[in-house]
Amino acid sequence: MAVAQAGRDAGCTEALFTLGETSRAALRRSCPLAGSRGYRSTVDYVASAAQMVLESTGLLPHANAGALYEHELAQLRTVSALLRA
Repeated sequence: MAVAQAGRDAGCTEALFTLGETSRAALRRSCPLAGSRGYRSTVDYVASAAQMVLESTGLLPHANAGALYEHELAQLRTVSALLRA
């Protein structure tokens, strides 16, 4: 959140959430940070983080999480400016 708040304070209007070249297996399981915070999967973690950034900073989240299934896209669509269209 500190990075998002600093971006907002510097005049940014968007926050990019990217996972790079993430495999399907990696998306299905929790990353260590996500798992330690109680999230079932990396996608769950990204969706929650994007929601927190949107609500706390007003920055528009953009999720670039690689190849996703329809249900994962639907989950991220609710918190990602690019996926809402």
